[in-house]
Amino acid sequence: MRYLAIILAMIILGGCQPAPPKNIIKQEVRQYRILLIDQPKHFWVNLKDVQTGQVFEREGRRKHCNNWRSWSVGDVISVNTQYYQNEGDTATYVRLVDVSRILCG
Repeated sequence: MRYLAIILAMIILGGCQPAPPKNIIKQEVRQYRILLIDQPKHFWVNLKDVQTGQVFEREGRRKHCNNWRSWSVGDVISVNTQYYQNEGDTATYVRLVDVSRILCG
């Protein structure tokens, strides 16, 4: 309870605004090729959409990943991909869902 009060005070006094809700436009499973693996201590990968060629850098950031050795550059993985817009914004953004769970288990 004490930590909740501290966090609320920080938000109110700091003038932080909560992130506006996201409107998910579309979700689909897409194929991505692993371009780079940055191994522990902090694990992340660069991925390239097999169909469109769009590159996503530093996805799946995680402090520890015990399964990183089971993946290689060039491997293709299936990732749930969300297309969304922030409320009051007309730009469409892409989010790769659960990359660290897929790669690290």
